[in-house]
Amino acid sequence: MLSLPMNEYLQESFKEIGINVDFKVVELETLYTHWRKGAKDEMNAGITSNNIAYLTSDPLLSIIRSSIPARSPPSA
Repeated sequence: MLSLPMNEYLQESFKEIGINVDFKVVELETLYTHWRKGAKDEMNAGITSNNIAYLTSDPLLSIIRSSIPARSPPSA
């Protein structure tokens, strides 16, 4: 996945219809920390989505995240 070109395309496409999108670019391990903390953690305040290349070697993705209900994103 090529995150930067994809994000730039999305940003330009949304801008055409009047929606401004801002990106907070972080190093991959920092992104994993945000992800592991969960959506309700204070460090994720103001972040509404993320774009991450999932790795099957990451134990959080393969086992932990799918088996612990507290790690589930909030429901609307």
